Amino acid sequence: MRNFFSVTVSVVLMLFILAPARAQMYVPIDPAVKSKSGEITASTKNLLTKRLGLDSISADVRLLSTLTPDKAAVFPECSPVPTTNDVSGSFDYKRVLLASSAAVKLGVPVANVTATGNQMVLVQDYSRTKECLATDSQTRLLYGQTIRTVITIANFDSQANLSLPAIAANATIGGKSNSVQVQIFGFSNPQIPTLIAGISGKELNVETYGEFAKIHSDLIKLTADAATTPSMARLGIVASEEQDNLRSNVASAFALQQIKDGRSCNDAKAKYKQSSDPSISAIDQTYGLVIGGCSSAVPSSQQKDKASDYLKGIQVKYSIF
Repeated sequence: MRNFFSVTVSVVLMLFILAPARAQMYVPIDPAVKSKSGEITASTKNLLTKRLGLDSISADVRLLSTLTPDKAAVFPECSPVPTTNDVSGSFDYKRVLLASSAAVKLGVPVANVTATGNQMVLVQDYSRTKECLATDSQTRLLYGQTIRTVITIANFDSQANLSLPAIAANATIGGKSNSVQVQIFGFSNPQIPTLIAGISGKELNVETYGEFAKIHSDLIKLTADAATTPSMARLGIVASEEQDNLRSNVASAFALQQIKDGRSCNDAKAKYKQSSDPSISAIDQTYGLVIGGCSSAVPSSQQKDKASDYLKGIQVKYSIF
């Protein structure tokens, strides 16, 4: 016996999940780090990513270990770079989970957070981007505009939900210390520095989450403000994904269908016959993103509607022969 998706649905689904257009995932880098003549630059060969959910990945930079410690790597650039006319349209959320050492290599700011365990950095970009091929003819970069939230998390739990409300709740209930920094790339407005100063350096917890949400909402509104001057910044690099990501993407789509059909996470995993495959972790991640965790809890109507929105009219068939 074997599990399968119908061929037609599989092809459509893969195109939907992996399409490099609006939902392109990328590893964030510091736009300010520029290469100099004759300097060795890092490339797409130095990075490896693993999908954690529909809009989240983790990034591994162990291949950059030979570069100077505690210093951001230098990445290539596009020439010419995309223009502001190339990124008109809606914004998307992307989240990237990094080890602190990896964040340093990418030029992502890391706060000093008291930690006795695993310290990680979560980067959330609310961005719109345009892909281009770098001058090294092998590295694909993304230029655009973003509101970047960087959260340094002490004692990170590998099973933790990566949504900001969940991080705030964990900081309050589970004592998970963190520190928030906000960066704006591709926008200039006199109001931006004041708004950023209102949250940067603070801990994201239940008490401060409302304040953060309001500031983030105000920053989003400024993207369309008449006084805002748009520009283009080099936001990230498109990296290679691990080979098992295709299977994880399939498992994520299966989980979305199960949520839409009103089944709990436990029921979905029991139905998924490839229980020994590492891709089953994608079911936990998907349920975590959509309904807040993996349990025997049945999805609410709102959560089923959310899963349906992610599927965009695609129906995932799961049959056994």
